[in-house]
Amino acid sequence: MLSEKPWRLDGVMAVFLGLFASITLGMLLIQFTGLARGGSPSGAPPFAAFVVGIMSFHGTAAVLIFVLLRRHGLSAIRSFGFNTPGLKRALLLALGALVVVLPVALGLNWVYATVMEWFKVKPVAQQAVQMLQEQRSALGLGRIMFFGAATILVVPVMEEMLFRGMLYPVIKQAGFPRLAWWGSSLFFAATHVNAMTFIPLTVLALVLIWLYEQTDNLLAPIVTHSLFNAFNFCWLIIGIDP
Repeated sequence: MLSEKPWRLDGVMAVFLGLFASITLGMLLIQFTGLARGGSPSGAPPFAAFVVGIMSFHGTAAVLIFVLLRRHGLSAIRSFGFNTPGLKRALLLALGALVVVLPVALGLNWVYATVMEWFKVKPVAQQAVQMLQEQRSALGLGRIMFFGAATILVVPVMEEMLFRGMLYPVIKQAGFPRLAWWGSSLFFAATHVNAMTFIPLTVLALVLIWLYEQTDNLLAPIVTHSLFNAFNFCWLIIGIDP
């Protein structure tokens, strides 16, 4: 069971408000500098827009979390349970969760695509996924490696700290455990702004919360999230739509 975490609602809200401001500024920067143009005909953004997006969300998240920890004299290792005993069990549960959630997510994607075909609507992938699918040959090895590192290493760590590590426990400890489970999971899925991935990502988020509850160590959901992203990244690289 998840132990008591040191987060205060005002501190967590400040982090998410700061993120909202940073993302808004990032979007304005992309628009006013013309980075939104020059992508593919389908609307996939150029690589520079992807970098701005990563920095405005995940880069800012890293800074804001660091500031919050320093301001309140908190340790990231203790606050996120990285020193919780039972590391081997946590990692085994993370791998087991991946085995379960991967086929479920792929199945839900297939169901969504099939339903959209019935209604003569073409499923639309996330813009970053479209970029990699359509501009793979033009990106070059260096940019593809940057994309992979961001997707597999940076994104899971920062998103787990935000959504499972901070948002979920602060809502739960306020006396709303069900809202914490479903609210943080739906919010996590909604931040990806893609109808095709909304349900699969909600399921993923629920599994990641379960992992955190079972292990009291944020490393478990980070590992599952990272491997989930790595699997999808590899499928995109070899030219298969996940």
